Amino acid sequence: MFRPLVRLPTGFSRPVDVRNETASIPLNQERAIVRSLGGTPNIRLKGPDGYTNGIISRPIEVKYADKDFRFRVNRDAHLQQLREDGIYVFKLADGRSEQMSARDADRLLKYNWLNDKRPGGNNYPHSYIFVRDVFR
Repeated sequence: MFRPLVRLPTGFSRPVDVRNETASIPLNQERAIVRSLGGTPNIRLKGPDGYTNGIISRPIEVKYADKDFRFRVNRDAHLQQLREDGIYVFKLADGRSEQMSARDADRLLKYNWLNDKRPGGNNYPHSYIFVRDVFR
């Protein structure tokens, strides 16, 4: 049976790769979380996951730990969160979630920035915040 490699979902202007349809599930969950906080989700795939509505708009970043014991934080996104006084929402697979400011998350962050060792690929500096530090 023939399946197209790219399809346009309703309401979005960017094509989605159907070979990995599970990639859109976390994106929809992130948008639902941003909406539940009263914010506006970011439709572009770059930048924070959404922004709060109000006089001062603050970025919202949603982080998941499905099978892992830590949350991955990219350095450039984290620095933007700090500059704009952003909000992190940490969510676990069992449904528990915790919301904290970027400054509070910065205290929990281990500052040994790591790089992915991919030849010819993008190496994004990142670090981790552990689940046990967020959910005490």
